[in-house]
Amino acid sequence: KAKIEYLPTRAGDVIQTYSDISLLANDYDYSPKVSIEQGTKIFQAWFVEYFKNNN
Repeated sequence: KAKIEYLPTRAGDVIQTYSDISLLANDYDYSPKVSIEQGTKIFQAWFVEYFKNNN
């Protein structure tokens, strides 16, 4: 099991980020085909499989 170790922030660390695709959606008629929840699950499955096979 992974051990989580919290360290102090360093100079230049980004504390929070926010994603806003409204300009992209308006200018290019873009809308995501995969939700953030579904995309996170897909990425996690890929990550686990990739590192299981490449370690």
